[in-house]
Amino acid sequence: MPCSRTYIGDAYLHTLTDHAHHRGLAEMSDSDELCEGLTDDVEVPTLSELQRQLVGEGSHRHLVYSVKFSACQDAMVNFLNGYDACLVIVEKLPNGVFADPFELQHFVERKVFLDVAVFGDTNLELPSALSNRSAVEIHFDLRPSTLTNCNIVIDLPLHARYPER
Repeated sequence: MPCSRTYIGDAYLHTLTDHAHHRGLAEMSDSDELCEGLTDDVEVPTLSELQRQLVGEGSHRHLVYSVKFSACQDAMVNFLNGYDACLVIVEKLPNGVFADPFELQHFVERKVFLDVAVFGDTNLELPSALSNRSAVEIHFDLRPSTLTNCNIVIDLPLHARYPER
């Protein structure tokens, strides 16, 4: 991923409304220079498991991510102490569902997330029939103090839009 970008999500915002809804980030290309600085002999922790679970009922729910890393014990601590690493999650939301950017900004202020951005339709008052798809991008700090046995749990609050009156 190019170092010059603050958010990954802004690069594929146009895919939220075009016919390629199922196109993933892996299919995107970028001509900017790639990040430099990692040496070839660094043992990098790798993602071993990612689970998502929708929790709650009604119009206020949470999408809970459970992230597990392998090659984790000493390698994870050494890697994270030597580099400024973060986990980035990009979630494309279906029509009728939104993430409140103001609510998410409070998570950043409380240092739960490093950064967060909502792309696409951020008008919270629009009914479901008049709204477009959106996406949310979460940056989570991978300091050893945020990990529990190489596991991370991230809670993303989501809201259902009201039906058209």
